[in-house]
Amino acid sequence: MAGLFLGKPLGIFLFCWLAVRFNLADLPKELTLTALFGVGVLGGIGFTMSIFISNLVFYRPELIEHAKVGILGASILAGITGYVLLSKVGNASTRVKHEPRDESPLVL
Repeated sequence: MAGLFLGKPLGIFLFCWLAVRFNLADLPKELTLTALFGVGVLGGIGFTMSIFISNLVFYRPELIEHAKVGILGASILAGITGYVLLSKVGNASTRVKHEPRDESPLVL
């Protein structure tokens, strides 16, 4: 549970932050570090590989069931936490004025 809820978001956020810090990537000016962390937290939602690996590692059915409960709990917790973080960022970003996009069709 800790790996999904803490490890994945921390890894996603730190590697993105390092890429921006060492000029390997650019952070859009509308994006804040809180938004980046919120997206990283949403990365903690993980079912398929986590369940697949737990089925490979554990042989006793009760341990597989415990792993599935932990995976489901971590995914729900990551989803709720990510939603809360991004909704706070989203409320702040509605005050940012966006330039209108050119909606004309592409002429070849």
